[in-house]
Amino acid sequence: MISINLLPVREAKKRETELKQALVIGGVLGGTLLLIIAIHVVIVGRISSVNSQVQTTQAEIDELSKVIGNVAEYKKSKADIEEKLTIIKTLEANRGGPVRVLDEIASRLPEKVWLTRLNESNGSLSVEGLSIDNETIAAYMIKLEESPYFENVELERSELEEGGPVKLNRFTISCSVAIPGVPEEAESGA
Repeated sequence: MISINLLPVREAKKRETELKQALVIGGVLGGTLLLIIAIHVVIVGRISSVNSQVQTTQAEIDELSKVIGNVAEYKKSKADIEEKLTIIKTLEANRGGPVRVLDEIASRLPEKVWLTRLNESNGSLSVEGLSIDNETIAAYMIKLEESPYFENVELERSELEEGGPVKLNRFTISCSVAIPGVPEEAESGA
């Protein structure tokens, strides 16, 4: 019988199949490697872009923080200047106040009344003095009440003082000082 050796053909087909499989596996591995490298490059590019945006945004934040600091300093300076201007206006308004108040006290003083003491504290005025009678004290209180510089004029006390040849009434009047044209908070701040 004739024997044909098919082994080399099978081995050749087997090698050819193995080679094809190796090429397919190599192609798949190579393609996968290329795909991974491409994805890596894209992701690194995006990370770089985001990092660049973060740096730009941080620079803008730093710039705006400086501007906010400048605005805060400006507001503080403005408030200080406004406070100083208010104090200056108050001082200007009160500049002639005490002189006018004393002039009003003196010009409205009736005969037979002598003042012994004046005390002003935080817009309250206390007037102490002597008078011939209670009617004169009442007339003085009415004159003070008519003045634009005094409010809430009240008699604190009135006592007959004996001890000399003449009997006199010792009195104390209290009132609030109101300087016309000056706000109340300006009066109390002076």
